[in-house]
Amino acid sequence: MPFESTHELLDSILRGMELTEAELDEVITELADEDQFLDYKHGALLDNPAKAAPKVVRQYLSAFANADGGILVIGVSEPDGEGNRTVTGCKKPGQTELTEWASDAMSDMASYFSPSPRFQLVEHAEGNVLVCAVARAPGLVPCVEAGRMKYFLRIHDSTVKCPDYLISDLVLGRREHPTLHVDVTSVPHGEQ
Repeated sequence: MPFESTHELLDSILRGMELTEAELDEVITELADEDQFLDYKHGALLDNPAKAAPKVVRQYLSAFANADGGILVIGVSEPDGEGNRTVTGCKKPGQTELTEWASDAMSDMASYFSPSPRFQLVEHAEGNVLVCAVARAPGLVPCVEAGRMKYFLRIHDSTVKCPDYLISDLVLGRREHPTLHVDVTSVPHGEQ
């Protein structure tokens, strides 16, 4: 296995490595569990490229960028009863190539990422797989949904909407200076 961890896989993709079909099969087999740096989505997600699919890609990539970076793989099933995943493939949304479609879905958020997210297509015998990788962003990356800014975080194997109060604290800097309270009621004689 060329990758010991999902973080190592992420670093390799961000440095420009292109996954081969064989490497993707190894990733799916050896790194089957979703974690802080990796999430899989079934290829059927792209059956609705106009609404649901861009929203999911935007949420997941912003969540990864707001944490430590990560990889979203579209075209791989949920684990079966024995924990095995399979390639489902994903269809090209309309006339647009998969990587171009994903890049377009992120276009209004592009200025928040440094470096820009990487999108690659892995041509697999069972169908094409879209691999989206993003590094940790220098600042918080918002998603605009229904005219409102929302923030997502990647916490272990979940992508969650960040509560407004936490975003307010982070944006206003109220979480930058820890408060430390030390109470010393007594010190035993001789241990001063």
